[in-house]
Amino acid sequence: FKLLWKNIQDEELQKFYYELMVSEAGHYVSFVKLAKEYMPAEVVDARLQELLRIEADIIASLEHRPDRMH
Repeated sequence: FKLLWKNIQDEELQKFYYELMVSEAGHYVSFVKLAKEYMPAEVVDARLQELLRIEADIIASLEHRPDRMH
């Protein structure tokens, strides 16, 4: 959402994507904190890194198309 917020010209949409970006960042922090209440921080951090690598691999494998971000 940050990419859209920073590059869109329409002010209403820019505000919308900024607020969405902030909201999603808050969800990320909340879920990581919650996970760390039930599992050791090292386990949560390792799993998060694993999921980030998997997501990056999926995105890298997608065909580039101008009509989508990923």
